[in-house]
Amino acid sequence: EEGKDDLFAQYLEIRQSVALQKHTLHQIPAHNQVCDVFGIHPNLPVLAELYNEGSALFFANAGVLDDYADETNYKVKSVTNLFAHNTMQKATKRLDPYKEIR
Repeated sequence: EEGKDDLFAQYLEIRQSVALQKHTLHQIPAHNQVCDVFGIHPNLPVLAELYNEGSALFFANAGVLDDYADETNYKVKSVTNLFAHNTMQKATKRLDPYKEIR
């Protein structure tokens, strides 16, 4: 969309030769995001179908903090290294989506 950051162009720049082509992706609406659509891998049409019928969802831009933190206290407030991709993946796998939010 005119005037918005071209997030797909950023993706292409980062992923380069291993990037998926836009026309191959299953596009689904992205609500309350900086983009209008998300692209689902071409080998996962069933996921796009489940999402479109309301049986699947995505947690976009989700983190692992369960309390407010900022640059002055994140080392005390967090039990994981917030700036390492591998530790964030491990921490995400331990999340309880049914835990009540304070």
